[in-house]
Amino acid sequence: MRCLLVNPVSNGSLLARHLIARGVACDALIEVDKVARMSGVSEARRSEFDATLYQRIYTSADEVPLSPDAGYDAVLAGSENGVGMADVLAARMGLPGNDPDTSRNRIDKGHMQRALSAAGLRAASTTRVARTDDALAAVDRVGGFPVVLKPAAAAGSQDVMLCHTEADLRRAWAAAPWGAFTTTWNDTLACVLQRYLEGPEYCVDLVAQAGQYRVAAVSRYVRCSDLGNWSRPFVKAYRIPCPVTTQAVQDLVRYAKACARALAVQEGPLHLEAILTPQGPVMLEVGARLHGTQMPLIFQQTYRHALLDQIFEASFRREDAPPDAVFILPTVQRYTLSARPGQFDGIPKPVADQLERLATLVAFVPNLPEGAAFARTEDLFTVPMQSYFVGNDLAQIWRDIAAHQHLTHALFHEDPTPDATLAEIASLHHGLIHAQDARSPQAVSL
Repeated sequence: MRCLLVNPVSNGSLLARHLIARGVACDALIEVDKVARMSGVSEARRSEFDATLYQRIYTSADEVPLSPDAGYDAVLAGSENGVGMADVLAARMGLPGNDPDTSRNRIDKGHMQRALSAAGLRAASTTRVARTDDALAAVDRVGGFPVVLKPAAAAGSQDVMLCHTEADLRRAWAAAPWGAFTTTWNDTLACVLQRYLEGPEYCVDLVAQAGQYRVAAVSRYVRCSDLGNWSRPFVKAYRIPCPVTTQAVQDLVRYAKACARALAVQEGPLHLEAILTPQGPVMLEVGARLHGTQMPLIFQQTYRHALLDQIFEASFRREDAPPDAVFILPTVQRYTLSARPGQFDGIPKPVADQLERLATLVAFVPNLPEGAAFARTEDLFTVPMQSYFVGNDLAQIWRDIAAHQHLTHALFHEDPTPDATLAEIASLHHGLIHAQDARSPQAVSL
């Protein structure tokens, strides 16, 4: 078995390691002309590529052999940066993949919403805008304030700005990265303006095989806005995976599958982020590739038939369709959020020793090396550390999260979440895990 991973510059190493462990030989395409344009935050992403994992490394799509003699069984996007090219190469090789003519539906946020509307699905009121457009006229097109301005092709909540007033919008318009080369390797030739949606945010991970979808995970995000912090409303503070069998989650899953069909996703992993509005779920965006860096490993403990296993089965054992994931163990991902810039001088040994003694803490992963400067957290790319908690005892998980926060908050200038608020999130977690009736997850809220 052989796989070509396209632009595995972030989570591609995780996927390659899993496939290699399952007996798949992996090659990589790295489009070096685009890598050369990466700067700033993307320098950290560049260092995530592990060349030792790959038997062959191509530096241009023109180098990739397209004949059957190349021996590839699958072409997979190694990151958001590889989605479009993976579609192209799979089609050229005659391998299962997604139609390149529909790639923009899975890359561009404006095209995504247009495809949902065309399919008769709930969609966010969205309009495409250019720097020279009339900002207030665009607000009228989406139904008025509050609105969200964001690049049409980006990821990780980067440069996403919430505007409640005309003054907010004018500031956001001036600060938007018009013309910039994003971390997803797209020129910001346009942004989208979108009506702000009220409600909790969920993420549904699916794996597609020949247009059929298996559920790999469903997670509830706790955002800063849920915690009352509206200075960075879209930044995630926690991710809480859920069972996939409750009625409310199944309603969300049905909507997610309908969205995947509307976006022409036929093959491979995808994750859809949606707001659960009073009218039902509304998709914000889709990522047609493996979701996350460390979280897929935690999903291996959270679910039976987990995301990485499903990708292997769907890509290399196509005669046996992978089953839906089965929830087996509660987990929480905690994002450390810096309140102001600083320098990371490492985790002192006494702190590391105490962290190691926390019963449910299975990993804490700084996203920058010792001695590196960090910025105030504004998006996923400026989160200085992520930590993962796993265990059957929910109360112990949240005691450990409180202890973890106490031990680490000074390292990254984090504003600690009050214990009373942590107790409310723990109650939300309990409701998500144990709700076995038709009650909506909105019934348990922060």
